[in-house]
Amino acid sequence: MSKARGESAGGGAEKLASEGAHSSLESDALPPSTNRGVTMTVDYLSITVHTNLKHLAEIVLDELLGYERSEDSKWDDYFFNLNRHARGYRAVYQAPEQILIQAYPYDGKHCHLVMKGQSLSAFSVEALGRFVRALIESDLRWRTTRLDVAFDHCPFTPLMCKEAYREGRFRTKARRTSGKWYESEDGNTFYLGSRSSSRYLRVYDMRGFTRCELETKNDYSESLGEALVDPQTFKETALGYLRSYLEFTEESVQGKNSSRVKLAHWWEELVGSAEKHSIEQKPEIEQFLLQKTLRHFERMLPTLCVFREGLCIDLNEAVEARLPYLEEKHLAKIKQLKKV
Repeated sequence: MSKARGESAGGGAEKLASEGAHSSLESDALPPSTNRGVTMTVDYLSITVHTNLKHLAEIVLDELLGYERSEDSKWDDYFFNLNRHARGYRAVYQAPEQILIQAYPYDGKHCHLVMKGQSLSAFSVEALGRFVRALIESDLRWRTTRLDVAFDHCPFTPLMCKEAYREGRFRTKARRTSGKWYESEDGNTFYLGSRSSSRYLRVYDMRGFTRCELETKNDYSESLGEALVDPQTFKETALGYLRSYLEFTEESVQGKNSSRVKLAHWWEELVGSAEKHSIEQKPEIEQFLLQKTLRHFERMLPTLCVFREGLCIDLNEAVEARLPYLEEKHLAKIKQLKKV
């Protein structure tokens, strides 16, 4: 997405208000309607996979691109080296559809798959789901480090979001003063949140229609990446994370029990009856994740046997001693597995 240029509101509903009022006619000027209704796409996807470059490239060719390769064909017949570095990786390879793999080409520690908007436009959510399913069934360690989900042809404009924010008609998990507004000849953009946080919202109209885009990282991107195995689950989860992050309301929530204030009708048209999702709530893919965890455990068993038999380590005692010092991600994993 190209950034709209213009003066920032500087954050905060009060500063947005100082920019000057717009006419109600302008705020009601909705973008052209479409008989497709709101459509959902993935606009950015990055996945770290613990394997070597050759293995990941072959999975991309077979499971994502669906190439029927001959026995003589090699992965580097399709990928070419861009001869540059990225994110600490020593090499960047590009495949058809502008799919990028950032890698350590010789030691095979792990690779980083990157697909952006132009690249992702060639793939449906179903195709991405098949690729994720292949990763789950491959016994590889992997995690989605960033996933942006976009809702196109929304029944509102960025200006409507800005005005609702300025008037205090919203509930959010973001810092309430983190809203920003940009204008340019190409279109308008409303932002909410921080790029460094796990969720960040953009609403813009630079393509002739309104796109509402939720950028996710950390646990949220990991959860959405896993949910890709089922398109319906993915949609419900994405809407659930969007709704738990932000809700525009019909009236200001200040001085009221905000949970009782009704949703703005135009925002309700987008989120519909989707239930809010917290990060602890996993979609209906728990069996996939359980199988993945069990396969990882089976791979670790020989090493654990070496520790117990060769070094005479009491594994039960070692685990008990470590439990009080587990990180939040480990505690969340334990909580998740107990639900399965």
